[in-house]
Amino acid sequence: MVGAEGFEKPVAVKRILPSFGQDEAFIHLFLREAKVSVALQHGNVVQVLDLGAVKGQYYMVMEFVDGENLRALLRAARARQLSLGLREVCFITQQVADGLAYAHSRMDSTGAPLNIVHRDVNPSNVMIGSNGEVKLADFGIAKVADGHQETQAGVLKGKINYLSPEQVLSKPVDKRSDIFLLGLLLHELLAGKQLLQGTQLQIVQQLGTFNERALEPIPGVPAPLWSILQRALAFSPAARFRTANEFSSALQSFLFDHRLRVGTADIAALFGRAFPARRSPLEDLAGARGEEIHLDSRETPRAMAPPVLQPDVRAPSALAQTAVLRTTPVPIASPGRVPPAPPAARPAPEGPPRAVPGAEPPPSPSPLRPPGRQPRAGRRIGDILVARGMLPPEALEQALTLQKRLGGKLGQVLVGERLLEAEELVRALSEQSGMPHISGERLQTMPVPAELIRLLPMEMCEKLCAVPVAQRNRELYCAVLEPRDLKVMDALKFATGTISVHGLFATESAIRRAIRRFYLGEEAAELEEKSETSLNRERVLNFVERFTGRTMVNLDLDLEAEPPAAAQAPPPPPKPPPALTPAPVPIPPARTLASPGSSSRARMVLVVGDASEIVSVAVTLLLQQGIAAAESRANTAEKALALGGYDLVLVLEDAVADPPAVAARLRAAYPGMGVRSMPSLSAALLGEGGPLARLLAVHARMLESAVAMMGGSAMMAPFLVKLARRCAVRLGAGSVEESLAGTAAAALALGARMEESSHFVLPSLARVHSLVGHELPEVAEVLTAVLSGGAEAGPPPDRLALAVLAATAFVLQTQSAQPTPTEAIEALLALRKSSRLTPAALEALAQELGTGAEGTHSTAPRVVVVDNDLSTALALQLRLMAEGLGMKRVRTLAEVEQALGGAQAAILEAPLPDGDVHTLVRTLRAAPATAHLPLFLIVPREDPNGVMTGIDAGADDVLVRPVNVEVLMAKLRRAIAQQHAVQRAGGPHS
Repeated sequence: MVGAEGFEKPVAVKRILPSFGQDEAFIHLFLREAKVSVALQHGNVVQVLDLGAVKGQYYMVMEFVDGENLRALLRAARARQLSLGLREVCFITQQVADGLAYAHSRMDSTGAPLNIVHRDVNPSNVMIGSNGEVKLADFGIAKVADGHQETQAGVLKGKINYLSPEQVLSKPVDKRSDIFLLGLLLHELLAGKQLLQGTQLQIVQQLGTFNERALEPIPGVPAPLWSILQRALAFSPAARFRTANEFSSALQSFLFDHRLRVGTADIAALFGRAFPARRSPLEDLAGARGEEIHLDSRETPRAMAPPVLQPDVRAPSALAQTAVLRTTPVPIASPGRVPPAPPAARPAPEGPPRAVPGAEPPPSPSPLRPPGRQPRAGRRIGDILVARGMLPPEALEQALTLQKRLGGKLGQVLVGERLLEAEELVRALSEQSGMPHISGERLQTMPVPAELIRLLPMEMCEKLCAVPVAQRNRELYCAVLEPRDLKVMDALKFATGTISVHGLFATESAIRRAIRRFYLGEEAAELEEKSETSLNRERVLNFVERFTGRTMVNLDLDLEAEPPAAAQAPPPPPKPPPALTPAPVPIPPARTLASPGSSSRARMVLVVGDASEIVSVAVTLLLQQGIAAAESRANTAEKALALGGYDLVLVLEDAVADPPAVAARLRAAYPGMGVRSMPSLSAALLGEGGPLARLLAVHARMLESAVAMMGGSAMMAPFLVKLARRCAVRLGAGSVEESLAGTAAAALALGARMEESSHFVLPSLARVHSLVGHELPEVAEVLTAVLSGGAEAGPPPDRLALAVLAATAFVLQTQSAQPTPTEAIEALLALRKSSRLTPAALEALAQELGTGAEGTHSTAPRVVVVDNDLSTALALQLRLMAEGLGMKRVRTLAEVEQALGGAQAAILEAPLPDGDVHTLVRTLRAAPATAHLPLFLIVPREDPNGVMTGIDAGADDVLVRPVNVEVLMAKLRRAIAQQHAVQRAGGPHS
């Protein structure tokens, strides 16, 4: 935008594509977006500055956001193996909530609420600026209280993966619907995948029976944040946050309570890591003039002020899909010329090409129909089905009614309700579009096109649901589920390098069977459709054989069989069917989101165990095999089974105290449930021949051999690996995580040596990823967390990354594989200032270093500290190490007696979680072994009698929290020196 005296401001101009230039409904939505958005001026909303028209073409002048949408950011982060931390996820969601709160609260000039509802909140409509700003965009299908019904009843409006239950159930839609959509966005950011997945009809049915309490917890999400997410995703609007402001406040409170500092600078840093080579569009446009658009054009009035909108007086509208707008400039028609007509999507062949074996042309018109009413391309699919006698008129009316209630395409409803065979639908679609089709029988009997399957990988065929069948010159013909989908056809063209690709209609099952026959060589007899039960049986058996090498105890998977009628449903008779009721469409089990007891949640496996690490590994491996699985502790397994939907229970023998008793208890509670005991999973994984053990061994041998040959800074590798493994154990890691920590540390040491030979440095992320490869994504995630954040980034997300980060930071600070006690203390004191290392990680590091010092100097005096304040305990530990004193920290009364053996002093904190500290002091003074042991008591400031009670109990001194560590150390040194003097003089021994 150019103004007087050299004034310039970058803006974005949004214009209607020429193909929609004559679409009045689309133009109406475009103008509506401008009129709604121009009334919104907020830091978290993309602002509309002006609306006008040039030569009959409307344009919208918008705020220019130098960045990408959130969907693009997620894809880029995934491609570079970057993970969004809780800080960034909560901040982005909270900023969008602020933008929604502003839009929801807008009023017109009379003070009446506008009741704006966005209805399309999803990652594609959230802009992330390179400077870290977060802005909500695209109010094109927003509902406003202006008295207009914007959509047809029964038509879904918005992204199919981002809909609320009330939208698909034709219930009133208000601002709480936006809160549900924002909850879906938060879930996707936390889980790394969309919550609602499947076909449109499957998603509609998931939402119809949605139950937020049945959601599987996301690993690593704290309970307070999970509670916020569940409230946002409540099925009932009344149970959700009342306003977006409440949602925003809840997220801010979570960040504050967990001491997670975050701002736009953190989002900008994430943006820079995701798009390291990105150039701002402004750099490319520097000095160049864009297309001239006069903002004073008088062809149409411009929206220079917020529109006057009236309160809503009609029923809430349903949702409808809108075409996509592009913000890049498009040619403007010259004066006096009619705008060009929309270009044809793709020329359809008149009939099947001769080179395509078995392709059939669109069915010819029925000879019984009079001339002038012949079926033609573009005719409604329902009319064609009725005209062909494939569907009774009564069934069509009932199916249309069901479609309005559930959404989706008519053909999907008909096939899903078993009113129509898939082959019949293909023939009708072929007739409607004028494009050829190929039958499933022909796909199973035609010769395998050996030359063509080399052009297209099997993975691409499965992803696009397409298979090549013939080629003429450089034109490829493929059986495709939807030949009119230009994205699929373009992807096929790009992948095969052919001049053009022509699609032939075919059913999905026929295409899948053809893929297996063409690429895997399976015979037709082997390609019969398997029931979900038999597939699960095979997957469980394969899982057991691959990952344990043993058979499950009493493994007899008598899962409930498919009803015969469901397995082979006969074609529906032509007579009118009974009253049509919504029947559940099978949903992939791993994506189930059903209410408790719902049959749609069937065929799941419940893994029972109390060792969280082993159970998590088992569930992960089951999911990787395509088996829907969930986990439960042994004492809550009955409650989990009460939710329904489970066919099999696996009790992990090495994850519960008494596997036979647990299995017997569950069999008694649920006699019809298959309960099986599974052999040691951890031994199979990490034992001789286990898959994870093999991968770790390969990487360990490779890295250790390379490090041993290189010398130089790589000489610190053994110390770094050992320190990382021991810190991981002290943070609560199991054997699997300990091994992963060692592998990650070895990769860091080798990468550092390859980049700097004289001293240890942090290697680049690309370097260590190239060393580790793709076989161990867990190690790659740890390395990403350690290397990508920098000194000012937040703490890594899990204990494994914290352990490696603590060990790496210590080696960086000392630059030695054998640091002296003084060097270790100085390094630990310096690391206390790091914002990335948590107190727990520092304590683990200090304890490990202190243990090593005690092992070297076994005669060093030891002080027992009973303190639940982590920061005080860490400060004491560092000062004690500096004084050459060892420290043993305990947390409960039960641990004190065992820890006091050989101690030189004790520091006790009040109150104790499991007893009275004053009683403990009296007990110690009464025992001969501890009667003269120096005892120091720390009491809370809120206890006015704490000091005197402690002195009366026999403490040497009582200090009030917060404790001055230097004062306490001076008292401690004096008490220990006096005790040593008494011992040398032959006095009482403590």
